[in-house]
Order: sequence, then C-alpha cells, then structure tokens
Amino acid sequence: MKTLLKFALASAIASALGGWGAYAVVHRPSPSIHRGPWMASLAAGRSHGGLYERAWIATHRLWALDASEVIYYLAKTDSSDRLLTNTATYRIEGADLDTRWWSLAAYKDGHLISNELNRYAVTQTTVEREPDGRWTIMLSPLPHEVNWLPSGEQWGNLMLVLRCYNPSPALVADPAAASLPTIVREAEE
Repeated sequence: MKTLLKFALASAIASALGGWGAYAVVHRPSPSIHRGPWMASLAAGRSHGGLYERAWIATHRLWALDASEVIYYLAKTDSSDRLLTNTATYRIEGADLDTRWWSLAAYKDGHLISNELNRYAVTQTTVEREPDGRWTIMLSPLPHEVNWLPSGEQWGNLMLVLRCYNPSPALVADPAAASLPTIVREAEE
C-alpha cells in the first residue's frame, strides 16, 4: 500500500511538472523584432525554428507561411505606444515595402472586423497613392473618402496585420530594416 501511494504521488508530481513545462514552453515569447509599433516574429515561417518555436507559432499565430513567402508585421499600439482602439481615428502613413505585394488588415479579438462594405484590408493594388508614391490609410469607425479601413462600431482593442508577400531576399534576411508605416492617432470619436 505504501509503495502504491508513493507511486501515485510521484506520478502526480511528474504529471504536474510535465504539464507546467509544456505550458511554459508554448506560452513563452517567440523571438521577435520590434520597430516602432510593429513587431515581427523571427521564428514564424523559418526553418531554423526548433520544436518549441514551432509549438509557440502553432499556438499563437494562424497559418504562418514560410518567411520567403510572407513576413507578418503586427501592431497593437500606435506610434506613441497607446493601445489601438476602435473609438479613435488613426492615420497610417507609409510607402510600398520591398515585397511583391502587401496588405494591411485590422482585427478585433482575432477576427476581421465586420462592416457593410465587406472591406477587410487595403492592399498594394487598391491603395490610392500621392504623386510621390506614399500613401495614407485611415483606420476609423467613421467613413473616409479615400483608403478607409473600417475599425467597427463595437468597442474593443485592435490589431493591425501588415503582410508582405514574396519579400525581397534583403527583407527576409533583415525584417527589422523595413521602412514600416507610422500609426498616428488623430482623434477620439
């Protein structure tokens, strides 16, 4: 009976430690770069990522393609480090990145934001540019005439995802060197 009790206690301790270890590995931060409000994972879509990095990506990022196919930049704050919220209007200013094609989408609670226009992203092929090639995208709950990305009517924190498809070899080698857009809060609605 004593042996059975010791075995049960040892099994319970081993299970608890194993479960805690697995949780800690999957929930530890992935190696990443930060550039202003933007963050990009250095493990997503890279063959040098080991078992633990792949587990973290599988848990925290959806469908991460190979880095030679796409680099994902995420922003949860504006350029002044304030959380993005759908109660504000943001001016997102930038220029085309060193990639074949890009798209910028807004998410709330991990989902694209429903809207009557079914507009979920502004892309390299849909954005209207200034004569110098630069562009401005307005993220807002209220409509704007040009390059408007709806942020929804229900309160919530937002996340922007900038996807760079078929990035140049230089961008794949150094994603921190990208000239990423600024995100400026213009007004609270």
